[in-house]
Amino acid sequence: MSSLSSSSSSSSIFAKNVGIKDLLVGEAETVGVRYIPGRQNAHPPLRIYYPASQKQQQPEQRTSLFAPEGYGFFLTGYLHVIGCKHGTWLHRYVLSPLLTMVGASLSFLSYYNVPLCLQLHAPAGVLTPDAPPIGATTTTKKKKKYPLIVFSHGLSGTGHENTLLHLAWAKLGFVVVSVHHTDGSSARVRLYSSSLDDAADNDTTSTYEDRYYEHGPSFQNYDPNFRPNQIQKRANDLKQAVGYVTKSKNTILEDDLSSIIDTDTIILSGFSYGAATAALAMYNNPGWFDNNENSKKGGLILLDGWFYIDVMKSAGVEFEFPSQVFEHYRQSKEKNGNTIPSVFINSQQFSKYPKLYKATCDLEELISPQSSGVEKSGDSNMHVLEGTTHQNFVDMIWWGVPLFLLQKLKVIGPMDARDAYQNILHICAEFLKKNFQ
Repeated sequence: MSSLSSSSSSSSIFAKNVGIKDLLVGEAETVGVRYIPGRQNAHPPLRIYYPASQKQQQPEQRTSLFAPEGYGFFLTGYLHVIGCKHGTWLHRYVLSPLLTMVGASLSFLSYYNVPLCLQLHAPAGVLTPDAPPIGATTTTKKKKKYPLIVFSHGLSGTGHENTLLHLAWAKLGFVVVSVHHTDGSSARVRLYSSSLDDAADNDTTSTYEDRYYEHGPSFQNYDPNFRPNQIQKRANDLKQAVGYVTKSKNTILEDDLSSIIDTDTIILSGFSYGAATAALAMYNNPGWFDNNENSKKGGLILLDGWFYIDVMKSAGVEFEFPSQVFEHYRQSKEKNGNTIPSVFINSQQFSKYPKLYKATCDLEELISPQSSGVEKSGDSNMHVLEGTTHQNFVDMIWWGVPLFLLQKLKVIGPMDARDAYQNILHICAEFLKKNFQ
């Protein structure tokens, strides 16, 4: 049921010794990117990646791996997450201004590729803002359509921590929408005042609200409904994102990007809390998937998912998560319900937590049950990467932080971090090619 991937290759000090371009395989000349600011009561912030053509007669530029708010914006959010909370004197007047200056400095150094600086910009020609989508300008009535992938980030993260993964998928021939959640589970997110006019969606001159991470209840007074209620809001963010990019009239996307999206093929993906969010969004929106009443296709790419809540014994709280997904597919299995193409990629760290890993394996078996009458190929849906931790699944290793330090602190596992990342990309690519291309 489970496949193990391992590597004994040694780590060099900086991940930048391996070029980002080496990870991206596909026919697209470049990957285009558009940032859609979030709107209150409308949709969360979105970053959209897509197969694109190089702009003609324009110099190639290095493009930020993060959103336009800047690195200092997110650094102050992470500061709030670890305990120096927004609104305190220390955060507002000392650390926040300091980190804003640090972020601006890192941005400058990274853009000009100063040796040993953080690689917070993609190499020139890899990521191109507002590049024309491939096929969008064709005069033929039947334009090439690309399947849609919608991605949910992890708890206390942002919609920009898996940028290289999204680049790789877009390079393969997918439109990827990265959702920056607005429910209090992201480090920091900015939402502009709501507008019914789509023409204002790219306007960032109106009033806005910054939402910071919402720290959960203490273990001693844990509310078992806290995460279930929160994840419903996250799943609704995914629904709003799908609705935004697939609606017929859309000023920002109209006539080019919207015309190349295959709205009949929607793949949900996520990391950690985001994997559970993707599973819940699948359950909440069965119309996105083949239900024997339409021709729609769907799938799941779930990265090191958080599928079991197991709070300290003193709180006495533990359950499969999201519980309604498990309950629904157990009933569907008894009725020989439809299978959904899915792949689960897990860290060795999470596989060592018995209850969590059992829930992950149970969910995989429920979504693609052996008893459904569908023959499974020799390829496994379940993968565990030996020598990895949870943080091997985010872009941290490409930000220039010394890998030996991350390994010494056990932030990442002993497996060569670049090899682990390449394995994740390879497994995803094989799954996508087999099921959706």
